[in-house]
Amino acid sequence: MARLLFNVKQVREMLDKTPDKKLMLVGDHGVYLMTHSKPKNIVCYAQGCHPEHNPEWYDIKGEVFGYDDGVEYLDSPRHLKNIIDDCQQFLIVNLTETTVSIASDRPRKVKIDKSQIPQHLQKYLGDKS
Repeated sequence: MARLLFNVKQVREMLDKTPDKKLMLVGDHGVYLMTHSKPKNIVCYAQGCHPEHNPEWYDIKGEVFGYDDGVEYLDSPRHLKNIIDDCQQFLIVNLTETTVSIASDRPRKVKIDKSQIPQHLQKYLGDKS
């Protein structure tokens, strides 16, 4: 799985400037998120994928997005907003050959119900649960 990182502050600023709040992941001259805005589309490049800031952008694009140009439309605006609001520093876009998903960079704490763990494995949980 390939992972792209986008500065969440830049993503928020970009979305504030577009009424429909829809995002596309674009791979052509770099890899970036883009909105449908009039009169001009607004973009936010993935870390390391801006052609003016990284001379190796093309190799990174090829590894994570593929060498062919393309566009992937991301989740609904409401779903996007919830994930973006949860981000601390980066919006994460995960890519496989068949899927594109977005995630927050905020670590998740998982509460474990010890009663659901077999007795012989509970010793590995320690005192924290």
